[in-house]
Amino acid sequence: TAAARVLRAGRALTQCEAELHQGDRLCARITAAFGQPRASELALDPPARPDAPPPDQGLALPYMPGIAPAFTQHFDYRFTDGNLPFTGAAQPRLSGWVRHRTAPGRPHEAILGLLDAWPAPVMVLPSRPVPASTVTWTVDFAAVPETIDPDGWWYFHSEAQTVADGYSTFRGALYAPDGRLAALESQLVAIFDLPSK
Repeated sequence: TAAARVLRAGRALTQCEAELHQGDRLCARITAAFGQPRASELALDPPARPDAPPPDQGLALPYMPGIAPAFTQHFDYRFTDGNLPFTGAAQPRLSGWVRHRTAPGRPHEAILGLLDAWPAPVMVLPSRPVPASTVTWTVDFAAVPETIDPDGWWYFHSEAQTVADGYSTFRGALYAPDGRLAALESQLVAIFDLPSK
């Protein structure tokens, strides 16, 4: 079941909360802030999309049942920086292009899907598959198009800031097909790494 409520409604900003329950168990709590644009003399151009090879030069990631989560079959990936999950990479970062394989739906939901489609960059460090789970996830929308081109490639880049004691924090950025920054994310991830044999 899902239940939502408004926490505070002001002239320019409304804060809401939603909870998802399965039976008596709380599975997720979501808070969101919805703001109206305001006139301001302060402005800063968002960071430009990093230079990257085009999607057709990236490494396609096939769907791997039993290793990759089932939802990954609904996305088309092209890795561009050489760091792939479970390859024992030296740097906890990953980058590449992504698009929906199915109808993307409404813009905000489509962008959330594209962000969530990617593994945490810490997952490139182990040399074998290990499970991980999101503990906290924050998303800030920058420029959301009115419609989502189902064939458009979106560029994603993420890097871990910390990796220790079975946890990792990271930040990621998603760029629209036209190169504009669409959304930023930050996550805390728990890694359930099994001891080496």
